[in-house]
Amino acid sequence: MLKNYLKITFRNVLRNKLYASINILGLAIGIASFLFISLYIYNELSYDTFWENSDRIYRVDTAWTWPDGESRYATAPPPLAPRMELDIPEIKLATRILKRGDFTFRPETNHNRIFRETNVYLADENYFLIFSDRLLQGNAKTVLAEPLSIVISESAAKRYFGEKIYDEESLIGRSILGGKDAATAWKITGIMKDVPLNSHQDFEIVVPMSGWWKHNDNWGWNIMHTYVLIEDNVIIEDATDNIRSKLDDIVRNHTFPEKDHSANTREGLKYYLMPLKSIHLHSDFLGEMKPNGNITVVYIFGLVAILILIVACVNFTNLATALSVKRAKEVGVHKVLGSGRASLTIKFLVEAMLYSAFATMLALVAVELFILFASPSLGINLVTGIFDRPELIIGTLVIMIGSGLLAGFYP
Repeated sequence: MLKNYLKITFRNVLRNKLYASINILGLAIGIASFLFISLYIYNELSYDTFWENSDRIYRVDTAWTWPDGESRYATAPPPLAPRMELDIPEIKLATRILKRGDFTFRPETNHNRIFRETNVYLADENYFLIFSDRLLQGNAKTVLAEPLSIVISESAAKRYFGEKIYDEESLIGRSILGGKDAATAWKITGIMKDVPLNSHQDFEIVVPMSGWWKHNDNWGWNIMHTYVLIEDNVIIEDATDNIRSKLDDIVRNHTFPEKDHSANTREGLKYYLMPLKSIHLHSDFLGEMKPNGNITVVYIFGLVAILILIVACVNFTNLATALSVKRAKEVGVHKVLGSGRASLTIKFLVEAMLYSAFATMLALVAVELFILFASPSLGINLVTGIFDRPELIIGTLVIMIGSGLLAGFYP
């Protein structure tokens, strides 16, 4: 019986090529648009969720309030991190990173291969104790302990030493030579993962803060990206409330001591905690590492995706209904030949489900091809595909079955 229904469906497709093409393509474009926008939204919401301790890591921001407005910074002064570790028991670790100009490097194996690195960061010794899952090789406690130690990403390691050497040999203990005359030997103490695209941090090389930064007592210089890791055995909400209160105390006692500054000056400065996972969509301040997204844009795209899908499904159903009117004669013939209501309903359902299945498969192929070829040229770098998200796969099946049932039953 099902085989007979399939034969009739394919005959109808061949008989009504224009209708079939319009209906399948219309639904396919709607589903493809919905899926691509959904992938974009997933990508935006996934920023910095991959870190092991992402729920307990916060960035410390600085806000200056003026009579005519507020200046908000994604950075904090150098002395704040060590002071927070001393004064706030809820904080397990506090670390700082700082982008530091240009570096000229070359591998020890070939002095003629010179690289100008503009994305080098200084970091405190405990950086990899907070962002621990990025380190592939090396001891997180000691990789940044020595002034001339250096941690490089996988891509940087392959760029300096070649993929063959990287794959076959350990680079720990090898050197990268710095300076125009290659006089400074940086010892490789760690290899880290390439920073994921869905991270607000963006650097390939890290060197110790201790050997290259001496200005640790300037409370007025908001230059450091400062992160804190909250203790494991505390309730996050209670801990953050207490930390905010203690930050106000630090302003009064250290940043602007009462004996040296007026109350108005102190009240104009405030330190804020920004959850790590919220930075990309909720932070657009001065001193960001790279341009962030916007949660409002995500909401708008989500609404657009739903509207596109609704329009596509309604259009699919309307076209099926319009064709069913033209096929009244065919229905009459089937009834004369003994077909019952149930048999005709199944026939239309099978036909609608096949159309929906064709449209869904076409949409999946279109999205994958767009991700592969078009999205990089448009500056859209997605870190996940449709088949990496079980909820998207389930959602696609629900759309396929729902649109097919609607178009089959409604006429």
